[in-house]
Amino acid sequence: MAQLDLLSVTKASQAISGQIVLEGLVDTLMRILLENAGAQTGQLLLVRNESLVLAAEASVEQQTINVRWHLNKAPRESAWPASIVNYVRRCQERVLLADATQANPFSADDYMAQRQPKSVLCLPLMRRSDLIGLLYLENNLVTHAFTPERVTVLELLASQAAISLENALLYDDLQQENSERAEEALRDREARIRRLVDSNIIGLFFWDFAGNATWANDAFLQIVGYSRDDLLSGDVRWDNMTPPEYRAADSKAAEELRQAGTCQPYEKEFIRKDGRRIPVLIGGALLEGSEEHGVAFVLDLTERKEAEAERAARRAAEAANQAKNTFLANMSHELRTPLNGILGYVQILRRNKTLDQRQIEGLNVIQHSGEQLLTLINDILDFSKAEAGKLELSLTDIALSKFLRIIVEIIDVRARQKGLEFVCEVAPKLPRGIRANESRLRQILLNPLANAVKFTDRGQVSLRVRFSPPARLRFEVHDTGIGVSADHLETIFQPFEQGATRSAGWAGPAWG
Repeated sequence: MAQLDLLSVTKASQAISGQIVLEGLVDTLMRILLENAGAQTGQLLLVRNESLVLAAEASVEQQTINVRWHLNKAPRESAWPASIVNYVRRCQERVLLADATQANPFSADDYMAQRQPKSVLCLPLMRRSDLIGLLYLENNLVTHAFTPERVTVLELLASQAAISLENALLYDDLQQENSERAEEALRDREARIRRLVDSNIIGLFFWDFAGNATWANDAFLQIVGYSRDDLLSGDVRWDNMTPPEYRAADSKAAEELRQAGTCQPYEKEFIRKDGRRIPVLIGGALLEGSEEHGVAFVLDLTERKEAEAERAARRAAEAANQAKNTFLANMSHELRTPLNGILGYVQILRRNKTLDQRQIEGLNVIQHSGEQLLTLINDILDFSKAEAGKLELSLTDIALSKFLRIIVEIIDVRARQKGLEFVCEVAPKLPRGIRANESRLRQILLNPLANAVKFTDRGQVSLRVRFSPPARLRFEVHDTGIGVSADHLETIFQPFEQGATRSAGWAGPAWG
């Protein structure tokens, strides 16, 4: 469909809203939808008692549309892909597979594998925030059957269809409930339901080229924030509602209307009576036989724009997260290469039989520090697991005395470099061994000890190890440094936060 016929859309909308009997409405609806859809087959599913049931099927056979009514018949095997229908029902947003032969999230569905449709469109029929039903359409001959113009028409008709179906279902229920009531009471209920039919979420208004809105439905007045009294008094004018930057687009649409009698729908903003701007999709057509008067539809795009902004923000966040993970993975590989060289050369140096005890101890410190750093670098490769909350601890048996000796060797070197005294006070009767994640425990102890050395200019840093029966170890880190002010005690426990000091940033508490 090369061009959207707005007058046809308006007539189709009126035909749908003019039906109140459910079966007649469904028949009219399916014929109109298939005429405008570019589909070969279609199914209408309605929500009944919190379940989806097949109301009708339609198909195009030799240029004739056949509609089959199913609502009051026995259940039958599904004639649609369950994964698509369930997704649309759950998320309440359309699924459009312009080329369903290509890989897509629903390719694994048994129906898709067996039937292999070329184009698929599934639309939710929403009334406010309630799901009334679903429309499932297929074309098995060509891909890209559901063009943007056709989808626009279908979404407009689906909005009116949801209102009419809700009213028809209510009418059908009322007929069943009130079949034995008086005819007068039934007429009153029918009149109330017909008043509901008059409501329309698509804004419609009649206009002239002088810029006047001569008539409008309640939906349009609600969109622009004017009352019916404002309309009758002539206050609802095109130039009052149009921001200056959209006047060129309006002029182009007016020229299309004069030449072709209709204009392509386009997006713009309206200035509401209260001064707020609201995004809309608008299109129009001249009334038959008139060159000065026409009808236009207005669709509020606020929710759609907000949803698009949320999706764009989510995609940007996902892309940034993927870039971060890629960077961390590449960086960890880059860091491991020189570090492995350092560790390898340490092992070569340790084979030298002429080394004295001090040199051997120094090589031990280099090796233990390098192995700890290599462990941290390898942890970066598990960053995605950590983000997903699936990082697992690998528990091993640890010889406690040897473990503490390695900690002492690493920190003692740093303390001596600053002229500090480092003391490790180990309580008697400590267990010989413990079961824990060695690299994590080493990291937990080294971080506060390194901070204590870093922020202590003179005096002493100490590690105290205590045992509390039946099975609890307590590690305490003490220093004679500048400490942490009371107003920073909460801040330093937050990720990537630091507390200010006189000389440098404090990277965390002096205990782990």
